[in-house]
Amino acid sequence: MPEIRIDEIGPNKIDRVNAILSGIRGGSGAFEAIGAAMKRASDSAKTQAGRYAAEVYNISKGKFMENCRITTSMQGGGGGVTSIELIFAGRVIRLLEFGAKGGKTGGVYAAPKNGGGNIRSAFITAIYGQTGVWERVGRHRFPVEQKYGPSTGHMMQDEGVSEQLTNHIQEVFDSRIEHEITRILNGW
Repeated sequence: MPEIRIDEIGPNKIDRVNAILSGIRGGSGAFEAIGAAMKRASDSAKTQAGRYAAEVYNISKGKFMENCRITTSMQGGGGGVTSIELIFAGRVIRLLEFGAKGGKTGGVYAAPKNGGGNIRSAFITAIYGQTGVWERVGRHRFPVEQKYGPSTGHMMQDEGVSEQLTNHIQEVFDSRIEHEITRILNGW
């Protein structure tokens, strides 16, 4: 199952948070701040994942989220959270969802990833009660097989998408940790 894992939030950041909040709430203030910032970063990543996938793949953010199941796991030692694990799961998505269109000279223009191409022997129709992009397996009329694009998990494995998401998580964590430190110091 494809996953994005952020293991190191930076030892210097953890040391800094520990130094600032070491005397607050019996030493648990640092764990509380880091955990809250990590939670906010993972929640924000779930929201942004579809947007980043839509930049590389020919799918809308809504269709991505509709076909996606995201599991978040936060792990850490000594009572504190030090890593986020986002697991993207889902089934493969029908090629029709990626904006496949029938060609004027036959075949189907299908572009799961921006800049796709033609499938000459494919056609769009409803077979077995489901409209999709179909292709004959042999020379005869039947059997046919439906064509699919990548799953949401495979889209997240794209280097560009996963790198953007990792950078986003880091940025959100960096901004939220400052807010959490201030919140705990002020007793909010």
